[in-house]
Amino acid sequence: MADQDKNKIALRIASIAKTKLASVVRVLLEKLQQDEQVTNELKVAASNTLVTLARCYFNDVMSELRCHLNLPEEFILVTLGNLSSAYALKCIRFVRMTLYDMDCMLELVNDSRMRQAFCGVLEKWSRAVNFYFTNWEKCSFRRMDASQFCDPILPIYAHVTSNWLTCEEPELKQAIIKALGPMMSLLLHKEGHQDQLFKPISWLLEQYKENTDVFHITKSLSQLLEVSGEYKIPLPKTVSSHLQCSAQPGTEPDSGESGESA
Repeated sequence: MADQDKNKIALRIASIAKTKLASVVRVLLEKLQQDEQVTNELKVAASNTLVTLARCYFNDVMSELRCHLNLPEEFILVTLGNLSSAYALKCIRFVRMTLYDMDCMLELVNDSRMRQAFCGVLEKWSRAVNFYFTNWEKCSFRRMDASQFCDPILPIYAHVTSNWLTCEEPELKQAIIKALGPMMSLLLHKEGHQDQLFKPISWLLEQYKENTDVFHITKSLSQLLEVSGEYKIPLPKTVSSHLQCSAQPGTEPDSGESGESA
């Protein structure tokens, strides 16, 4: 489709949305969930349109997306992730409810593509929360406590790290690696989670020996160090020494016994 035609359609959608927003959002959500005969290009276009509409109608778009989380679909999750990337602070009031919704659908997320999309949401929403921690004063509502974010994400983090780290698919493994850093950085803000929090560290370090993009490994590990330093949250000595080693460009941590964002 020519760019000129795309622009006409975009303007038409925006015009209809002024008076029939619910109908527009419903049609776009239907496009996200149509079966295989619909091309991904159309689903991407519908997803991007929803994210754009959210600039003016954030609460409406977000509420409709949450209503569709009971039956997981890849592009619903993709859109949810992109929404938090575009409007991090607007998402904050929905974080707790959305994470509880995602926790309820965990057992239904079985295939690799769905797990990749799920990890994408975890990565981007965790980044949004970490961004909020340093920019909370820009929000019009009262400051939210770290436990309001940590408590609902902890069981999801536990499920992912307990059940998905044995995956062999490179794309899924990379999606998990990219999500772990922001999630660990978020959970670091609340005491009492450290034992569970640091379990995947050894798995992340092992990925340096695999045919994996080391950039995302190092980025996830570096995020944990940055949050620890910024908020003066102490890390166990063995964990800290390994992370400092891994954070050095071109350095691969040793395999000896010595010896997580926005």
